[in-house]
Amino acid sequence: MAKIPAHELIFSEIKMQIAMNVYKAGDRIPSESVLAQQFGVSRMTVRHALGRLTNENLLTRHPGVGTFVKPSSNNVVSRKVGRLGSFSDEIGQPGTHVRSEVKVQEVRLANGEVQETLKLRQNQQVVHLVRVRIVQGVKAALQETWLPFNLASELAHIPMEDRSLYTAMKDICGIVLLWAQQDVSACTADARIGKLLEIPVGTALLNISRVTFDEESRPVEFARSWTRAEYPLTLRLDK
Repeated sequence: MAKIPAHELIFSEIKMQIAMNVYKAGDRIPSESVLAQQFGVSRMTVRHALGRLTNENLLTRHPGVGTFVKPSSNNVVSRKVGRLGSFSDEIGQPGTHVRSEVKVQEVRLANGEVQETLKLRQNQQVVHLVRVRIVQGVKAALQETWLPFNLASELAHIPMEDRSLYTAMKDICGIVLLWAQQDVSACTADARIGKLLEIPVGTALLNISRVTFDEESRPVEFARSWTRAEYPLTLRLDK
């Protein structure tokens, strides 16, 4: 596998930090010399990465003053996390078209991690879904989900291209979702994710791992998603 150029790694890292609000609108990012030292590269390499970020309207550069994060455009699509909701709920702003491509929909034995996370017995089956989520025609996220088969067997066969998983869990399986544990981190695309999202290996991504519980505090969903950095995370607490 070809080595990813240093300027590409710096570009992806800073882009992800902006998406995750490590650097917020109006923040001044570290100088070229500081970034060069941080990444162990030349200032020219850093300048190349910052130039790309500027061309994408993520940064604005003021000679003699510094480089700053530009305010987000009003038409930027972002994910809202801070309440329990499906991907469509999180990304669904007025006029935003979200659909799915189902890549895997099967029944399989739970592996060790899935078995432990969903508190299943040995050799219990799960419904396994892999979906590419498409926003405004762009392959924006990859989602992989495991559901206990004894609770959600119907979801192994029904069409899921234009259906909300959480709505189906409630309406078809009678599962009422109550709360979730969620971890958010930055990562880069591997070969599998890159192929499914049609992005280069090494592209910056937002990784979310979630375990969702029902009214009886049973873990009823284990999900992982990988979202492109163009769809930044917005933390929101609903009243």
